[in-house]
Amino acid sequence: MFHRSTIAVKKMLSSAVKTESQSLCWSWQVLPLVVIGLLGIGACSKQRDTPTQGAKRATPIDQPKAESAAWKVPQQVPARGYLSSQACQTCHEKSHESWHRSFHRTMTQVASSESIQAPFDGRQLTRRGTTCTVERRGDAFWVTAPDPDIEYQRFQEGSSVSPPPPQMVERQVMLVTGSHHMQIYWLPSRNSNELRIFPWVFFIDEQRWIPYEDSFVAPPAVRQMRANWNANCIACHSLEGKPNHNFDTKRFQTEVVEFGISCEACHGPGEAHIRWQGDKRIAAEKGTDPIVHPGHVPTKVASQVCGQCHSDFIRDRDYYTAGPRYRAGGNLNAAQKTIDFEARIDPRHPFHDSHWEDGTGRVGGREYSGLVASACFQKGELTCITCHSMHSADPNQQLTLMAQGNDVCLKCHPAISQDIAAHTHHAAGSSGSECYNCHMPRTSFALFRAMRSHRVDNPSATTSYATGRPNACNLCHLDKSLAWTAERLHAWYGTQLPEWMASNEANASEDVAASIEWLLQGDAAQRIVTAWHYGWQPAREASGSDWETPLLAQLLNDPYSAVRLVAGRSLKSSPNLAELKFDFLAPEAERALAKLQAIELWSNSHPDLAPIPAAVLQQASGQLDEPAIRRLLQLQNRRPVTITE
Repeated sequence: MFHRSTIAVKKMLSSAVKTESQSLCWSWQVLPLVVIGLLGIGACSKQRDTPTQGAKRATPIDQPKAESAAWKVPQQVPARGYLSSQACQTCHEKSHESWHRSFHRTMTQVASSESIQAPFDGRQLTRRGTTCTVERRGDAFWVTAPDPDIEYQRFQEGSSVSPPPPQMVERQVMLVTGSHHMQIYWLPSRNSNELRIFPWVFFIDEQRWIPYEDSFVAPPAVRQMRANWNANCIACHSLEGKPNHNFDTKRFQTEVVEFGISCEACHGPGEAHIRWQGDKRIAAEKGTDPIVHPGHVPTKVASQVCGQCHSDFIRDRDYYTAGPRYRAGGNLNAAQKTIDFEARIDPRHPFHDSHWEDGTGRVGGREYSGLVASACFQKGELTCITCHSMHSADPNQQLTLMAQGNDVCLKCHPAISQDIAAHTHHAAGSSGSECYNCHMPRTSFALFRAMRSHRVDNPSATTSYATGRPNACNLCHLDKSLAWTAERLHAWYGTQLPEWMASNEANASEDVAASIEWLLQGDAAQRIVTAWHYGWQPAREASGSDWETPLLAQLLNDPYSAVRLVAGRSLKSSPNLAELKFDFLAPEAERALAKLQAIELWSNSHPDLAPIPAAVLQQASGQLDEPAIRRLLQLQNRRPVTITE
């Protein structure tokens, strides 16, 4: 049996000196997950689903005055040639309308009845002994919460294992991040116009409040996080955001041209374009229109427009004072430091958890980093807008009609189109003959779902064995081993059989499906990606019967709350589990009971199951190989993993 934890780690890179500016950047990517202390054993989170009538309002501490609330929000002002989307609307009404429907526009919004989707109805939200309240007062949205300034300070200074009870304050919600799957709410600080996070987010998909630390993959020891909109979110969730951070006073006077991701983020500053359009004499003298159209520039330049946000990068000290240097159409690599591809394998690197051991990204939202590592980009003409469109596609994924099938790939690989089944060894029209499923498998994760890797490459059992990155074959054929995949790839495409095929370790691994090892023995990233695929219909169809249920049920009590949620969702894809009641944030005893209930429901339906496939830890009679399951769980990789979004 192969064990990822036994593979030698590649040569460590020298430790980077953390500057103050790097610390500000990393606080969103990594440092928000530093443990502030254990706030209780066996703690859980709960919410009251009905408004609290007549609840006593907490006494505010140093409450910002109502008349000063406006300056607590970063100011929207035209700057450096940027004018905002309103200046574009007059001449580009249809483009403005399609952008207005997009989730880019609503990435950051001023708090209002139009922007807030959560119920602010007086209900109480309790997490680890601390109760917050959310309520609406006229047109304003208010919370009672631990003082965000004190909580942030505790992160910076460190905290004892048993910190004192939080000081509760009332704060008005000023900004909202997100509108598609979840919303984050930002509260004013006493420190100029700095905004800090409310510790609960609204999970739109399931219409419920959840603690912020449970909204993504975070180690179970994490009890609280820090986040600062001005230093982190502003970079990609606003237009021309200028933090204006004073490193001496440690205060912000942040300005933006516009909240959300608007026209000029992709097309460049509009002021010069308007002058050019308004004065044909200028046009004749200066020639080219200064506005940028991503479809009319070289492919590498076009992708950098998206890459300014959809990549991993470190902001330097100048960014926090002067703002971003990149302008659409410019040289992204010269404007900001994108994370070096090879550096990602260093376990000490702040972005290590965001990547598989070979450097491939595993967090959604960083697609550019995968694209530039692909031969289709390096040697071909593949770019972001080959498949995606802001203005002529469904806002959900912004996929063009051509990109929803094989047409994009076959355009550059016409020979395969003559007989696609001969190339894929799967029936034409099946999920196994869809190019994306094999060359862009869902090995990234964000927003409680597996997402397509944008590093276009070939399935490889060797890579999976060496790095732990799941391959497309075993994420669809959940009942097959890595050795099975290596043999098929060798027979079909002539790939070299890996050396480990001849070892005793490999022979042992033939007895267990690769997906089961990732599901039970893998680290949190492997577990959550695999758990999602256990509910993916093409994989269930390719892998035989409903044998997956008792294995997937093991994750209902996983240490990571996000893993539990995804496992619960996948279990519900089975018709035999319609009666299962499961809350991924319930106390451990309730989760353990749900696990047993799921297995019992599966066991009662066993006579109706199809024949059991090999290598899935079940006997022909359907009886589980419980010792083998326990052994894999005992070997589970418990290295802390953080996948922020």
